Amino acid sequence: MKIIWLITLAALLIAPALAWPEQAKKEAVPAKAEEVKAPAVDENKVIAQVGDFKLTLKELNDMISQYPPQFRGAFNTFDRKKNLVERILESKVFAMAAEKEGLEKDPEIQKQLQSSREQILTYAYQRKLSKMVNATDEEVKTYYDSHQKEFTVPEQVKARHILVKDEAEAKKLRSQLIEGTAKFEDLAKEKSIDRASKNRGGDLGWVSKGLRGEDFDKVAFTIEMGKLSEVFKTPTGFHILKAEEKKPSSLREFDKEKPSILRRLKANKEKDSIDATRKELWTAMKASIDEETLKAATPPPPPPEVTPTSPPGTMTPFGQAPAKNESKKPEAVKKP
Repeated sequence: MKIIWLITLAALLIAPALAWPEQAKKEAVPAKAEEVKAPAVDENKVIAQVGDFKLTLKELNDMISQYPPQFRGAFNTFDRKKNLVERILESKVFAMAAEKEGLEKDPEIQKQLQSSREQILTYAYQRKLSKMVNATDEEVKTYYDSHQKEFTVPEQVKARHILVKDEAEAKKLRSQLIEGTAKFEDLAKEKSIDRASKNRGGDLGWVSKGLRGEDFDKVAFTIEMGKLSEVFKTPTGFHILKAEEKKPSSLREFDKEKPSILRRLKANKEKDSIDATRKELWTAMKASIDEETLKAATPPPPPPEVTPTSPPGTMTPFGQAPAKNESKKPEAVKKP
């Protein structure tokens, strides 16, 4: 029971850890091997106690292992470990004080304790089911072979571009490049409105087919390497493009994809196992829901909002009637 309490408390303490400032996140980055070596200490040694409760170093380390991997490194420092131990003791002393006053006998508290107990048991049972399933190498390979599209890297092109808003300006810049009076990289830095690439001389890096739209792909994947494209338009403006290198479509290697496929298949099997067991237990234990009473006790949904309509011939571009004060021209003020 003590270990269950520790695991539960560790789960409750994860939430504050997720809200730690950036400094804590930096501390959470795993240190180099030579930096994490610590002196050998007896893990069974008691490091904190209050009343009959005792916390060993091993139990503390087990609790830390319950945190997400990216946060465990934060406990490499003495201050962080001490802070965690202080919070454990704080929780324990308040719980002991509550028990001393008999607060656990309160009906509402009894309900909450029962709910917590059921959550812990639910988690324990589902974890047991999860440990009973796994995916085989054959299943992983079958998935890989039957989902080739999922692991296909699309055709790619390494290119530079200059993007401007005006077509005439784009043609003028292209003429300068053709005549050799300016360098592509210099014009991109000076004239391009693409903030992501202009400071790199228009360098887009490797662009996958389909990433920037059909208008871009038509030029980028058909242009001769090293040549300037004609000025072409996309929704972002007018481009001058220079392709430098291409990579054909390729299939990612099975060995590199195997771990992620294995995790996915195992997760799917775990879900299926839990769902199937839920149905079996539901039937075996004759669980039921009185849907009629539940419906009767549920208020009807609010009526949908009525969109005002305009008289014939006065529809606006957005399908709504103009406001009353805009539908008529103001009458001329009569002179006295």
